[in-house]
Amino acid sequence: MCLAIRVRSFFRYYKSKDDLLAQSVVVYSSVLVAQIGECPVQLTPLDTVRQVALSAIKHSEAQPRMRQIIEIAQRSPSARQAHLSRLAEVEDTVAEAFAARLNCSSTLDMRPRLLSCLTLMIMNVAIVSWFNGEHQNLSTAVKHVFVNLTRTVCDMK
Repeated sequence: MCLAIRVRSFFRYYKSKDDLLAQSVVVYSSVLVAQIGECPVQLTPLDTVRQVALSAIKHSEAQPRMRQIIEIAQRSPSARQAHLSRLAEVEDTVAEAFAARLNCSSTLDMRPRLLSCLTLMIMNVAIVSWFNGEHQNLSTAVKHVFVNLTRTVCDMK
């Protein structure tokens, strides 16, 4: 009977175990939005993205089970799918925060959507490079992503 109550309680909060793993993405969203709001208004949009990424990655570094969650997501297609579906929600939420910052009337405006996608792409590339052992910590990984992004975009002939 106790097991049945626990299972029912679990599924009251999460649709599946995969949704539990994706929950970290929801928290990630609120961290990104808070960081966007805390950035000084005089920062350029790209500098805002940089500061948000560096600040938010510190939150990710503090997550003790981050590597385990990534490993599970790599092994489980359903966990990966849950993660990706939540990531789409994060993109929308972050675009809303950038729209407010830019005084855009809509999140469908290209600029907030672009900044949202850029922020999430930078975070993702940094996390993957850290996970794969290219960098010892996430903050260094984010800095390297910006260096490579600048070099790739600005130095292309």
